[in-house]
Amino acid sequence: MFFAAAVSIPLGVLAAARRGSLMDRIAEGAAVFGVGVPSFWLALMLMLVLPMGLRDGPMNELVLPSLVLAILAGAVMVRVIRSSIVEVLDSENIGPSPGSGLPLRACLVRCLGNFLIWAPVLLGGFLAGAIVVESVFAVPGIGQLTVSAAHTRDYPVLQGIAMVAAGMATIGLGFSLVAGLLLRRLEAGDAVRPAHVQSADTGKTHSPTSVARTVPQSPLIAIGILFLVAVFAPIIATQDPVRVSIEDALSSPGAGHLLGTDDLGRDVLSRLIHGARPGLAVALLALIPVAVVGGGVGLLSSYAGGKVDAIITGALDNIPAFPLLLFAMLVTAAFDPGLTGLPIAVTLVLWPRIARATRDEVAVLKASGGFSLSDAINPIIALVTLHFGLSILMAATLSFLGLGIEPPTPSWGGMMAVPMQQIRAAPWIVIFPGLALTALTVTTIASPFRWSRI
Repeated sequence: MFFAAAVSIPLGVLAAARRGSLMDRIAEGAAVFGVGVPSFWLALMLMLVLPMGLRDGPMNELVLPSLVLAILAGAVMVRVIRSSIVEVLDSENIGPSPGSGLPLRACLVRCLGNFLIWAPVLLGGFLAGAIVVESVFAVPGIGQLTVSAAHTRDYPVLQGIAMVAAGMATIGLGFSLVAGLLLRRLEAGDAVRPAHVQSADTGKTHSPTSVARTVPQSPLIAIGILFLVAVFAPIIATQDPVRVSIEDALSSPGAGHLLGTDDLGRDVLSRLIHGARPGLAVALLALIPVAVVGGGVGLLSSYAGGKVDAIITGALDNIPAFPLLLFAMLVTAAFDPGLTGLPIAVTLVLWPRIARATRDEVAVLKASGGFSLSDAINPIIALVTLHFGLSILMAATLSFLGLGIEPPTPSWGGMMAVPMQQIRAAPWIVIFPGLALTALTVTTIASPFRWSRI
């Protein structure tokens, strides 16, 4: 939290005070990168770039794991700070020009209140991040214990960890509820009246601006390229992705192997191309039920209104308090790995996000007076498409942890699950799959995560 606050607080304040400036764009890009970058790949890259003398001891056990978690949490914190200050400026009709003064007390009240409101999400995110980070850095904590228990299907241990996570979520929700009540009272005293819709239980603010009506062009291009690569992988790939050649082991990129080889002499480029197929399959198998369930619940919530809407919205807002990665691991531990458990896990993780966003979309349509059931179909399709990259990221993370696509079948996450000694000897093993995964995720989420759509 110290690392995250040290960067995200000044970055969020400057972005809000200078909306539309270069600083605002830098903050926006940092937030999108922090949300989209695979945490395990970020951890591996940090270990790779450090000098040899700094790779062990406190740097490896404390500083680097904390830095990775700080980047993940900082993406949320920058957006919360920036949106909180913008709400105050807009409510008090203060222009976004660099010379405009910030109403300090009102900004502090809203920032603190929104931080406490988002406490469940931050707590859940830290525990989910610890699962990945501890596995990369071999830190003997609850995260590494979770992965070990999931591999051995030690259900009593998994139940205990789930109870710990539920207790943390409950504490965070208590903070969130109290913060929502205090924020409303303090804002009433300051006459702050931002034109935002507030959920019934936690006071989370949601802009009435539409999140997605049509799919932006850049996600469609990225998905189209991935689809073509997956479909024509046998033609594009120059070599067999599972063929072992010990004499070519850890060969550097060159004419024979454009992206080098792994420890078994398998061509990295061919495995990268074929690795797009499992990710695409998981996304397609998961997002169809996500659209049906999430879209249906969102439509029901907004169409019914009143107490039904309040109950459903409150539940959807509070689900992220539980670490979603942990929930996905529990699901995959209960099913066979591969294309059986992965789509189920991704579906159960993503449908609440689609439901909440769909509810907001339909609320905007109803407020405009032009709502019909057919008008809600396009936003649902757009929202599902914009979550395409996140579904592949979730599948890759589970595969990296050994709970997804099993070797020798190539997958982007599984390709990076190699010992650190091999990564240092042949960094191209993890650099290229990580770049492909990051590019896909960031490209698909950049449009819905723009400041104007928070």
